[in-house]
Amino acid sequence: MAKNSIADYSATAASNTDIQSVDIDEGCAPSGINNAIRELMADLADMNAGTTVLTSPSASVLTLADGSSSAPALANTGDTNTGIFFPAADTVGVAVGGTEVWRFGSNPTTAKNLIINGAMTVAQRGTSFTSVGASNAEYLLDRYYLRLRSGAPARWTVTQESSGGVSGTAKWMKILCTTADTTLAGGDGQAIQQSIEGFNCQPIVGSNGKVAAHAISFDVIGHADAGSSITFPAKFCVGVKTQDGTGRQYHHDVTIAAADTWERVSFVVPADGTATLDNDNGDAYRLTFGLYSQQQATADTWENGDADHYVTSATDNWADSTNNYIGFTHIQVEPGSVATDFEHEDIGVTQFKCDRYYQRYNYPTANKHIGYGWCNAVREMKWIHNLRAPMRSDANKTLSVSAVANFSIYDADGSTGGIGLNDTITIQDQHQSQVTILWRYTGGGTYTVGEPMYANVGANNAWMAFEDEL
Repeated sequence: MAKNSIADYSATAASNTDIQSVDIDEGCAPSGINNAIRELMADLADMNAGTTVLTSPSASVLTLADGSSSAPALANTGDTNTGIFFPAADTVGVAVGGTEVWRFGSNPTTAKNLIINGAMTVAQRGTSFTSVGASNAEYLLDRYYLRLRSGAPARWTVTQESSGGVSGTAKWMKILCTTADTTLAGGDGQAIQQSIEGFNCQPIVGSNGKVAAHAISFDVIGHADAGSSITFPAKFCVGVKTQDGTGRQYHHDVTIAAADTWERVSFVVPADGTATLDNDNGDAYRLTFGLYSQQQATADTWENGDADHYVTSATDNWADSTNNYIGFTHIQVEPGSVATDFEHEDIGVTQFKCDRYYQRYNYPTANKHIGYGWCNAVREMKWIHNLRAPMRSDANKTLSVSAVANFSIYDADGSTGGIGLNDTITIQDQHQSQVTILWRYTGGGTYTVGEPMYANVGANNAWMAFEDEL
């Protein structure tokens, strides 16, 4: 058969007796070789222009270099920083304009982040918290809290910032030192932490039932006051701790190259043959950002988790001077050995996830009906509150309100009794579920048992909240 294009050529050399019908068989005329070379050059030009499409080989593959996001292995002639590259084993990346926009293979492509509210967009408790550090496990922006050892004297102002972020407007959490701790003693130590329940940790459980390798990444910014001992490049420490089984911990020192400059940081936590994560709704895994500590861990090694070591010996003391601050956003913990781009999720999805642990109901204006129920006793009303999202457990929720006096109860004819300081609003534990709450309001007035009643908001900016944190 005549070889009219490269696609017709045979892998058996002896079968290639012509090029575009020009005889190149054994004993051909010398002029045929010259003509055949010219025809072959034309075939190659057609292939380069895309006129000729090659059939995929059946017994071999086209091997490409790994490439990078700035210089992909497979790219267009006129756009060399857009195309496909191979960032790790069993992983394919797609770059556009020199920036990675998609990666798939060893890491999930969606719903990959174990951290909730990594972009700091939800702040139901408020956007500014002062004198943070005065009590243990003080919750801040949703799912984050300050963990400390008893007596640690440093204090902080923690805020949700809406300017000065990575893109100028991206939200971030700023942790500003307002009371310094320059002499570490008595196990002083504080850290920003998020706990992850066991159900959400299963993507990083390996086939052996132990913790598999996983990647941690985030954006960070740091600032040192003029009186601080911190100089840049500066160090702080990120730690993980498993709460199940024997408990294990791992710490990694992170370098902030320059002051007042956002930087993207990533590292891989290696697998551990001892650490376990239960498949339940309990506290299984903790991610900590160490601010300072008198007790210190060993860097880059798994250790027994019997004590909370928030930092290593290389970590700077971010509490050594007032006006030091450190900030975080776009926090991600994901399975696999490669840190991928931060996954920006829909705000409604983030809110729903946060509501599993804390739900706050705000009432900007007074005189709003918030529940209908019945008179349970002469001075009691009960009503059912349907939660806007299922919470973590069937019991043990706690209730907080702006003030009991912000709420009142009415009977069917609209009468109400006086509201006193001893009035209470409580959750009936025996009637809790993940989706409903039975309220019990004990207030002033005398009502007829069994008659219908309703609850009312009596003040502007009143609120009530349910908590089911880890």
